[in-house]
Amino acid sequence: MLIYVSVDGVRKGLKAERHFAQKYPSKVMFGKYFSALQLTTAISLCVSIDLLLNAK
Repeated sequence: MLIYVSVDGVRKGLKAERHFAQKYPSKVMFGKYFSALQLTTAISLCVSIDLLLNAK
């Protein structure tokens, strides 16, 4: 799975662009196969919970 994010806006009064791309392969963890979709879904859920618990 390839995730690509592109954001543009204004930063310090100047137009700015940021780009992020990351490849997430399927992998075996703890003796069990996980698809890339399962891994990225779990990661986003964990990050959301962390942000909520740390009030950010």
